[in-house]
Amino acid sequence: MEPITDLCIVEDARNAPSGFTVIELTGDTGQDADLWKDKGFFGKKETRYLCFSRKFSLDCVESLSVTTTSTPDVLTVSLTRDTAQKAFRKRNLCYTVVGRDILNCRVVTEIGVFSKLQDGFLVAGELNNLVIGYKTVLMNAGASKPDPKVNLFEKVYTIKTSTVTTTKCVRSWIDDVPFRLSPVFQPITRLTPMNLKTASQIYCQYNYDFSIERDVLQASPELPDGLIDDI
Repeated sequence: MEPITDLCIVEDARNAPSGFTVIELTGDTGQDADLWKDKGFFGKKETRYLCFSRKFSLDCVESLSVTTTSTPDVLTVSLTRDTAQKAFRKRNLCYTVVGRDILNCRVVTEIGVFSKLQDGFLVAGELNNLVIGYKTVLMNAGASKPDPKVNLFEKVYTIKTSTVTTTKCVRSWIDDVPFRLSPVFQPITRLTPMNLKTASQIYCQYNYDFSIERDVLQASPELPDGLIDDI
């Protein structure tokens, strides 16, 4: 299962951002998974729903927590993604991320909202008497420790030369990316032909002798001395 890479809160479950999955019902009882403590006795009822995304990103969600304060070393979901309203009244939904290329790290692969703690889930905290739980898996397990002298985005290959000595050839990860024309431009089979012109043809086409301007100036009275000669 792909790791979760982003989280957000929406006020309306129908307004989940593109690429996000909204948790509308609790995973154990199937009741409304609204995380906002509002009974709606007066006016419109406010709601909050948790959303998550698995879109590819260099960072993956590492852990979640519901806290009363937030610290600079964590990411805080402070506003709703769809209406930019305050996500929660007195608590904060916080999470940490870890780089996808980090070895032997744990990342979040499942998130759920439950009426009570579920086996196999870690507890992030409670909101509106509902438990937010998540599962993690070990990513990049058993990988060898990288050479600190080699960039994490490079691959090192060992090759043999004609003298049977071994040498290291460092290739960048971008070397394996195919470079080809975007499918958007595939219908274009050829460019419009260009008609090249000689210098004399360009001169004849764009040369202008200002003869009309000279006639107008000569017919105008009280011209400054030398004005016609300057044209």
